[in-house]
Amino acid sequence: MRKFSTVLLLIMCTCFIKSQNYIKTNIWQDTTLMNDSKVDGLIYIKKNNEYFVDNNFILTKTIKIDDLEDLDDNTKFEKAIRLLKKLNGGTLIINKNLTFNRVCTINNLRGIEIIGNKSTYSLQGGQFTGSTIIFKNNSHLIISDFIDLKIKNINFISTGKNHEQIIELYKGYDFEIDNVKIRSANSSKSIALSLGKYNGENAVFQGKISRVNIIDDDGGIGVFTGDSNTSLVFETCYLQGCSFNIEGTIYSTFISCAVDGSPNNAYNLKKGPNSNTHSITFISCGAENANKSGWDIDSGTTLIEIIAPHAGHNNIGKYKNIGALLTLNNSTPVNDVSNIKISSPSSFNNSNSWDIYIASPNVGELTLFNVYKKSLPYGIGYDKKWNTNNLKIY
Repeated sequence: MRKFSTVLLLIMCTCFIKSQNYIKTNIWQDTTLMNDSKVDGLIYIKKNNEYFVDNNFILTKTIKIDDLEDLDDNTKFEKAIRLLKKLNGGTLIINKNLTFNRVCTINNLRGIEIIGNKSTYSLQGGQFTGSTIIFKNNSHLIISDFIDLKIKNINFISTGKNHEQIIELYKGYDFEIDNVKIRSANSSKSIALSLGKYNGENAVFQGKISRVNIIDDDGGIGVFTGDSNTSLVFETCYLQGCSFNIEGTIYSTFISCAVDGSPNNAYNLKKGPNSNTHSITFISCGAENANKSGWDIDSGTTLIEIIAPHAGHNNIGKYKNIGALLTLNNSTPVNDVSNIKISSPSSFNNSNSWDIYIASPNVGELTLFNVYKKSLPYGIGYDKKWNTNNLKIY
């Protein structure tokens, strides 16, 4: 009995504050001795001249957004990120909906995950449920200077008029965006997801973007990927009412992505201000109901391979001299458009115009493989001055 009482007293004196799950400590997370400068009021606290640490964080390296009591959601989010930065990384769980009323900028991130609750959602109806961040007053989220970043299972919805972007990532590498849903409204100039900028020093690389769904009611850009971005993989992404704009990105891949109802072209490729677009591969990607072409390839774009592309009822605007599947142009002839390879193409075309069209005499080599004639019912058209020797069909 005495032994049991001693053990019980010892447990109590190890200072487990039951309601908060804090345990007494005299060392910080990096094994240095605790002092008042290391008290953050959430993970590490001071009570009765003794220091305590949240045992849940020690075990899981996780902060839940509703652990913070700030009234303003922007402040709450930024404070949580600052804590994780101070503690050399960890996970922020978005376990309640947030509303941002001003631009939120976070930077210098290392080993941080921002994760929401898994949930069902209605994609076609656009009624996303689960962990959601709502942007008002033209607010948006900017993340820069990051390494080992993950964003997962979160819905982002912008309601501000004439907003320019929703999520922007630049100057970072080793990142993953997974199961993210973005809805943009009230702005034809918006960019839902912006990766990199128009200069190489702000590029992103070594990134996987998967299961990203974007609905844009007003026809902005769904995904922008800029100058000198490299080693990106887009996988099973779906864009509705918007487009991919690839401007200066190199050696990257798109796998099983789809664009539906773009008011322009579904996939737009051209050079950026400081970098050509080259070494881009598309595998089993589709474009349906685009107002113009499925793929539009313009100046400064080379070494593009499109494998098993599908075009469904594009060129809704019934434009002349474009291709429902693919248009090749060269609006700035000092730059090359060449070495474009397409294999196993398929075009369901109701526009009575071409499936593939070469719109400039300054377009170089186009090579087609495994062409099934019935899958290109309107064939290939070209500018009268284009050198047809540049067309190779195998």
